[in-house]
Amino acid sequence: MAFICDFCGYRNSEIKEGGGIAGQAKRITVDVSDPAYLNRDVFKSDTASFSIPELGFDMGAGTLGSVYTTIEGLLAKLVDELEANNPFGLGDGAADHKF
Repeated sequence: MAFICDFCGYRNSEIKEGGGIAGQAKRITVDVSDPAYLNRDVFKSDTASFSIPELGFDMGAGTLGSVYTTIEGLLAKLVDELEANNPFGLGDGAADHKF
């Protein structure tokens, strides 16, 4: 269920899970060779991992929670989470933390 606040613009599309189905899990690979593929709807469960081999990027299960969105929305959420929670996003030295 998606939630959008008309007042502040906050958006949330997190899915609440009812239980796992690990025995029925499948690997799904999407080749985004056309920009139109970014509009494809996807459901990423809390237990799903996510990778972009072309970038050498792997994200473990449980990182983004459960979400129903488009591929573009998933990538945008990934970027937002990396910017907000990556301890090395501002650099790894004391001089990089100038305010």
